Amino acid sequence: MNTGKRVIEVWEIFHSIQLDRDVLIRKLKETVDLSLPLVRLLLQIDEMKGASQTEIAETLGLDVGNLSRMCRILEDRNLIQRDRSAKDRRALEVRLSDEGQKLANGITNNAKRALEPHLNQMTDKQIQTMCDGMEMFIEFSKKLERTIENAPR
Repeated sequence: MNTGKRVIEVWEIFHSIQLDRDVLIRKLKETVDLSLPLVRLLLQIDEMKGASQTEIAETLGLDVGNLSRMCRILEDRNLIQRDRSAKDRRALEVRLSDEGQKLANGITNNAKRALEPHLNQMTDKQIQTMCDGMEMFIEFSKKLERTIENAPR
């Protein structure tokens, strides 16, 4: 296959993934009144139970200031609690509130219900191949983004 055809094929795949992602995000927003980055943060807080804002920011690849603003939104909606760390009074530990835990559990359960029927039709090898391909796609996307950011204007 020549390079021109490959570029078109990759571009079409990028476009298709973006369209599918947009549909999923719209459906998620219909059930949860949070943006995707806030949902991602909520689920990461659930995963990291009691971690500091700095640790969460590093895990998500976010600036601490941006993460703090996002946490404020979740805190204003009674979905998280932020408390000074007993170990380091400068650090804020972040935990889900009862309401936040209910929401995180609901999102996780809905995702499981949506994915399980499809994953159950696949072999472990097929699932691993798909996951490997998605990880490769993510890495490719990051490289492409860096190339575009560093391109002369």
